[in-house]
Amino acid sequence: MALEQVLVGGRNDSLNTVATEYNWVYGGHDWQAIEASNRMVVAAPGKIRKLYVWLSNAPGAGANWTFTLMVNGAASALSCTISDAATSGSDTTHEVAVAANDYIFLRCEPSAAPAPGFCSDQKWSMCFFAQDAVTSLILGSSFGYDLDPALTEYFIPMGGPQDFSVTESDQVEVVPTGGTISDFYVQLTGAPGAGASYTFTLRRNGANTGVTVTIGGGATQGSDLVNSQAVVAGDRISVEKTAAVDPLPLRAR
Repeated sequence: MALEQVLVGGRNDSLNTVATEYNWVYGGHDWQAIEASNRMVVAAPGKIRKLYVWLSNAPGAGANWTFTLMVNGAASALSCTISDAATSGSDTTHEVAVAANDYIFLRCEPSAAPAPGFCSDQKWSMCFFAQDAVTSLILGSSFGYDLDPALTEYFIPMGGPQDFSVTESDQVEVVPTGGTISDFYVQLTGAPGAGASYTFTLRRNGANTGVTVTIGGGATQGSDLVNSQAVVAGDRISVEKTAAVDPLPLRAR
């Protein structure tokens, strides 16, 4: 039986009553009008299913909000609409196949002008169903924060939103169980520029591992599908970012 991983998110931020907005699948932050700020990169093939959404307030008579999983910028079949006096909805019928290096995010669309000023709190969840019995996802993003081309910075591997920090201890996460971290994918919002590059390295207990990705020149993404790192419960992990030859300030996921 394949592993099923729960992806949870939520935010205390009023939903827009007239415009489409976007958010992360995992974690959550203020809803954004630009979808590119909300992408997270999938590192392993599988299926996403069982979408559940809860709202603090109902849309109101004749109005609704529709929540849809987006894959590589396109609407998937995994979607639910919450209408009228309802405050929750789900889609337990559809499932969506994803591949390594796909990017995903959540879309919210209002219809018939839901009551303004309402729904200040939202929660959502869905499940990633891996093709094998051992793989789960680590989903991270720098959200709206540009990488500093002059500094060594650190970022938590999973979730957010958080700015990169020059202090690694501010950005570590604790591993709850033993396993192996592999298949490291990074995407940038643009290219670093001619001769310039960013390097991202998985760190364990304050030391670099062999899991690393360098993105340079005109490239906008990279991966390390060769190296892996064993971890045990209690290990602390982070992602380090270094820069070379003054790359452009970009955002990473």
